Amino acid sequence: MGNRPAVNRPTVSVRPARDEDDTDAMNVGNPAWMGAATMRQLQAASGEAPSGAFIAEIDGKPIGYGDCAAIAVLDGHRAPATVYVPPSARGQGAGSAIWSAGLKMCTPERVSGVMVSVDADDAQSLAVALAHGFGLGGIHIESQLDLTDLDVDRMREISAAPSGLTIGPLPHDADEETWHDFADLHERLAGDTPDRASGSASAPYAVNSAFLAEPWQVMGAWDGNEMVGF
Repeated sequence: MGNRPAVNRPTVSVRPARDEDDTDAMNVGNPAWMGAATMRQLQAASGEAPSGAFIAEIDGKPIGYGDCAAIAVLDGHRAPATVYVPPSARGQGAGSAIWSAGLKMCTPERVSGVMVSVDADDAQSLAVALAHGFGLGGIHIESQLDLTDLDVDRMREISAAPSGLTIGPLPHDADEETWHDFADLHERLAGDTPDRASGSASAPYAVNSAFLAEPWQVMGAWDGNEMVGF
């Protein structure tokens, strides 16, 4: 038997993402992607915690994206992270290179671990995550509402507020005190969910503000002037 020919893998380099990078295009097909503008806001809002977004390249061509923030805001005091390589570019080492860059930030001194989301139908990404030492956690099923075939009257009938409560958004002129009150309620109620079962750190106020910037984004259940649910 002859020797097998050597396989030369292309060299993957990783660099920080730049403002001119089209990260939306790089994340087409990524179910966890929240948009370039939101991700830039979140990175800027992470404060003193190390955070960053990364681009994997081969010969100057982007083939993968990743980001992380060393903030223990997820269950089990883990940090949020994203690694996405389009199926056509996988198998060249881009994902591993991005993980190496991210884990330099998310050290054991800062967080107990890292948590990522993988689409249930993406067996290849799941296999890669497991190979990198990840364990299976919870399963999230996204709810969907088809507005093109919505029975508005039926929805109003079944969504009436309990007696004594009203349903409505934050005031359109919500001031900073109102936003801080909501942030406190958000933290208290979120702590009673399965996503926080093993404990987590509070998300910085600036991070929450990057997700929820407009009053119409917050729909609450009100007991008089007090929000009791959202």
